[in-house]
This record gives sequence, structure tokens and C-alpha cells, in this order.
Amino acid sequence: MSQLANVPRAAERLVLAETGMKLYEVFNSTVFPGKNLAEVQEYAQILGVVWLGHLHMRPLNVSKVANAIGMPRTTALRRLEELVVAGHVKRVGNRFYLADKIVNSTVAADRLCKIIVEAADKIRKTSKSSKVDT
Repeated sequence: MSQLANVPRAAERLVLAETGMKLYEVFNSTVFPGKNLAEVQEYAQILGVVWLGHLHMRPLNVSKVANAIGMPRTTALRRLEELVVAGHVKRVGNRFYLADKIVNSTVAADRLCKIIVEAADKIRKTSKSSKVDT
């Protein structure tokens, strides 16, 4: 007997896990082409937090970025400065925003949206079939 049989909503969780990895892959190949996820994990986390602050129209300072991901402030500052130099992040005063080249990249956004819609469809189908089976 499979150990997955004991996992509640295993099929839906599988879709979510696979979708998360696909999202990381698109993000990684768009922002850090040629590098693997392990190499850029800290940068990806920082960019994610900066992006959320940007989208909420409440850009974050270094301390808030560091606190959001549980990173020492000095490390967050160093990584943010590296991202500014690379052109991925811009700094205005003590606040950080995603750079225009990332914000305006519709190709990546379109790919990400497609992955999410496909995952939602899979979960909807999986949920319907598991309700029928019970």
C-alpha cells in the first residue's frame, strides 16, 4: 500500500508542490538565467518580499525585508545591494522596489499565470473526482 494513501488530499498537495517548483523554475530562468535555484535561493526570497511590498504599495526597508525572511539585517543589506547592482532592485531612499525590467516583464508574468491556472484546473478536477469516490 502506498504511503500516499494516508496523506489527506494527496493529489491536490502533489499539484501544489509541482506548481511551486514550476513557479520557481520560471522565476529563476527569467531573473537568474544559467544559475540553479540553490545558488540564488536567498536572492529569490528577497526579491519575493520586495515584490510583495512593491505590489502592496508599501515598499520595504532593509529591516523589514530581513525580518520577513528571517535573515540577519547585514546579510539582507548585502544581498539587496548586490541585487541593485545587478539591476533587479532599485533603491529610493531607504526603501526597495523591483526594477522596471522585472516589473514590466510580461512574458514571465504570462508564463506564471498560465502555470497557476493549469494548477487550479488540476486541483478542481482532482477535488471533484475525490468527492465522487467518497
